[in-house]
Amino acid sequence: MRITSLDLSSFRSFRGLTLPTNTQKVIIGGANNSGKTSLREAVRWVLTGRCGVTDGRGVGADRLAPMGTEEVEGSVTLHGIGKVTRRKLGESTSFAVEGLKGDAGAQQHVVQD
Repeated sequence: MRITSLDLSSFRSFRGLTLPTNTQKVIIGGANNSGKTSLREAVRWVLTGRCGVTDGRGVGADRLAPMGTEEVEGSVTLHGIGKVTRRKLGESTSFAVEGLKGDAGAQQHVVQD
C-alpha cells in the first residue's frame, strides 16, 4: 500500500497541510518539536483510529485537536484504494473511503487488509 498524499485539515499543530508523496520513499526531516512524529501519528490515526496518544480503542483522540478547536481531521490517499478520511468533532467520529460502498466498518476492513 503506497501513500500518494497526506492532507491534514486539523491535527495537533497542523492546519491545512497537504503533503504529496509521489515517490516510492519519503524522508521527513526537521528540528526537534517541528512535527515529524505528528505526521507519522496522523497517518496511523487516519488509517486505524488509534495512535500514540490514544488507547487501543481510540479513546483520547480529543488530545489530537489543535489548540482552541474540537475538530481533528485528516485524509490519506492510498494508491489503488482511494482517499481515506477520518474526522472527529466532539464525541462524533466519522470514517470514509472515497469510492467504496458499505458501512464504515466494512471500509475500515478494506484499508487494514
